[in-house]
Amino acid sequence: MQKLSDTIVSVVRYEEGPMITEEKIKRINELARKSKAEGLTDAEKEEQQILRREYIDAFKANLRAQLDQIEFVDEK
Repeated sequence: MQKLSDTIVSVVRYEEGPMITEEKIKRINELARKSKAEGLTDAEKEEQQILRREYIDAFKANLRAQLDQIEFVDEK
């Protein structure tokens, strides 16, 4: 069995793929604050769900891309 100390892990930063804009993040935060303060209309709740889904999908895609870039190199 190979020990972790016998393996080098190379990580490359991945910057392509689905991105969420700063404006969308600001809007997500605005809706979250408004939801806590006074509540949201049905249209705002739907918008919030869509934006949150976009954010989560972009996060997952970027994480997968970063993990795909990891290369294990055996130094034996």
